[in-house]
Amino acid sequence: MKKNANYFGVWIDRKRATLVHLIRANDDALITLNKIHLKSDIEGKHKEHGGSGGKYPYARHTGAKNGSDKRRRLHQTEQYLLEVAERIQDATSLYIIGPSDLKTHLKTLLEKRYKDVPTIELEAAEKISEGQFFKKVVTHFNRHIPENVA
Repeated sequence: MKKNANYFGVWIDRKRATLVHLIRANDDALITLNKIHLKSDIEGKHKEHGGSGGKYPYARHTGAKNGSDKRRRLHQTEQYLLEVAERIQDATSLYIIGPSDLKTHLKTLLEKRYKDVPTIELEAAEKISEGQFFKKVVTHFNRHIPENVA
């Protein structure tokens, strides 16, 4: 077994990411190195409210603003995923959990950006506490020793 096996558990949604970095000790026990919390700067979708005082009150006012809002959110999402990817680039194995499609986007980004892509497993989950997330990560890596690390 490689001594420098880096395992990362990642919780990711549009508001925050939590990263748990684990290594396997010589006696095969998992050791937590650190936990990192990253806050997202992704803006939420703005709900339009009627009555803006235009020519047609309560009418939906469309225009360039909708497109620029979407582009800004896409850019914010890309920056957020790049920040997470930078923190986990030395991973030997990744276990990514979360409710949104960001899991898949992160996996795709890692596969495109790094030539030595780690073993990546995805799991959909709604709301879970930080303790439940940590327990899931430890349980996962105790059950699944990646082949490229053994």
